[in-house]
Amino acid sequence: ALIIVPGIAFAVMGGFKPGIDFTGGSELTLKFPENKVPGRGEIEAAVAQAGIKDPAAQIAGGSTIFVRLPKQAGQN
Repeated sequence: ALIIVPGIAFAVMGGFKPGIDFTGGSELTLKFPENKVPGRGEIEAAVAQAGIKDPAAQIAGGSTIFVRLPKQAGQN
């Protein structure tokens, strides 16, 4: 009961934001040479320039960057 009641309260208050696994879209993992890692804004701008709406880049540490691409119109 100590775990269930707060869990139900959290869900009712709008919690549980579904991840990319449940909402669709794609995730890319990019690796760059250590001395040539672009910034998050540069990655998002390049992806948006390619016609992908609302990309989200995340610096994972070192030279690795994760890019999440939401489901685009026309995708199943």
